[in-house]
Amino acid sequence: MSGENQIVTRLCPTGRGAIFRLKRAVWATISRLKKEQGLDADASGDNWREFARALVNKLNELGVSTYPTRIILYYRIENNVFKPVRAKIQFARAPLEEVEFSP
Repeated sequence: MSGENQIVTRLCPTGRGAIFRLKRAVWATISRLKKEQGLDADASGDNWREFARALVNKLNELGVSTYPTRIILYYRIENNVFKPVRAKIQFARAPLEEVEFSP
């Protein structure tokens, strides 16, 4: 597999929930690729844990862990190892902002 692939969580009620869903999706992907392509699960798991730790820190830094959140994870498979590249965090702060417009 070459290029970037992605894993997208659905919109979750909290950032913590989005991390949980992403974790499940990542491990399912690693497991599937281990069976299909002989992926190195240990090295892949280490890469994921390091990335997840940084992702949780970023959510906390932004202060959005309690807001509705979706996470899009971009990853590559290099030398039969899962390597997270980057993540896009989409969140909705409350209250909703409103703009009125009339032409």
